[in-house]
Amino acid sequence: MSDLNVDEHLLEEVRHRLTLRDPNFQAVESVAYTMSQHYDVDEKTEPFECIVDSATGVGKTYIMAGLIEYLASIDVPARNFLILTPGRTIRDKTVRNFTPGDDKAITKSMRVAPTVVTADNFDSPAIAKAISDTSKTKVYIFTVQALTKPDSDAGRATHAYQEFLGASLYEWLGKLGDLVILADEHHCYRGPAFSSTIKNLNPELVVGVTATPDRKDEDLVVYRYPLAKAIEEEYVKTPVLVARQDDRSDDETKLLDGVTLLRYKQRVSEAWAAENGQTPVRPVMLVIAKSIEDAKAYRDILDSKAFDGGAWLGKTLLVHSKLTGDDKEQALADLDAVEDPDSPVRIIISIGMLKEGWDVKNVYVIASMRASVSEVLTEQTLGRGMRLPYGKYTGEQMLDTVEVLAHEKYEALLRKRQ
Repeated sequence: MSDLNVDEHLLEEVRHRLTLRDPNFQAVESVAYTMSQHYDVDEKTEPFECIVDSATGVGKTYIMAGLIEYLASIDVPARNFLILTPGRTIRDKTVRNFTPGDDKAITKSMRVAPTVVTADNFDSPAIAKAISDTSKTKVYIFTVQALTKPDSDAGRATHAYQEFLGASLYEWLGKLGDLVILADEHHCYRGPAFSSTIKNLNPELVVGVTATPDRKDEDLVVYRYPLAKAIEEEYVKTPVLVARQDDRSDDETKLLDGVTLLRYKQRVSEAWAAENGQTPVRPVMLVIAKSIEDAKAYRDILDSKAFDGGAWLGKTLLVHSKLTGDDKEQALADLDAVEDPDSPVRIIISIGMLKEGWDVKNVYVIASMRASVSEVLTEQTLGRGMRLPYGKYTGEQMLDTVEVLAHEKYEALLRKRQ
């Protein structure tokens, strides 16, 4: 047996170049060491698969960037990385994260400068040339559906013959000897179709990244950073349950409680930002509805002159999976811009599209108007409000917390997660 083969100096370089938080660096380091154990020490030949269990809001995208930077820079580098996402919301966010020049890009300090390949551009002349260049690092970003279903609109293109590859894109990826798959929200891929899609690509390495790994995959977890630890070490907001002393629980009262909190947080944010020379963050509230009909009813309550003196007229955004055409495009554009200081949106009403992959930093109040159907959905929903808008704790309690209007499922989750 050989010894571990890990470039510790390179790991430290990656850590400093990307300014990785301690838990994100430890996740990258853990993957590097366990991968070397698999191939170099145990001399196994089958693909190495592992899972990083990291709390929502800590920075899973930085873990993936760190792994790309490390594996593309070692003595025998990988040049082909496939980031799999469970849906378009996460795919579009990830594309922005790895596209140089984008406002949300995290690639500024990456030395490898990867070429981003998507379903929209993989057959363009420039990208086709980059794909064929073995010296260039490529990051393929696709939904798993686009690779799994050759009979669907999403999958047809990736399974169609491409003359410049001499095969379909899917077949060509499966013939690469250095393919690294980074499976975002790994818990979404346990179905037989999704699992076979990954297996048939013959990857050298599969790293799943998730805050909620499936219990059946516990033996694959190589690094764990739980929500309780992330709160303790102040990498995410502290969730606070808010309940009433009386027994009023009607929808209007619950929504009024939410906007009252929102208004107070706005005043605190403006005061703190003025004192510290920063641009104030505009807090928003996320309302989780049970159905489209309920969501529309909540919007009608909020978007009326009778509610809170008409203070929220024109400030609500309804997002759900049934939106189509121009309405859908406009809603997604408004959602994407909700962090902008000029955005009029202060309240987002969702039925389920935002349970994972949507990660703006200014969600300060969560009003769950329905019973959550699973712990995964509960934790993923809670995660929408965990990110720190100012990048660190401010010392102002109202800016370092996310208020959750009391709900028994959330209370059970927080108790379990300590």
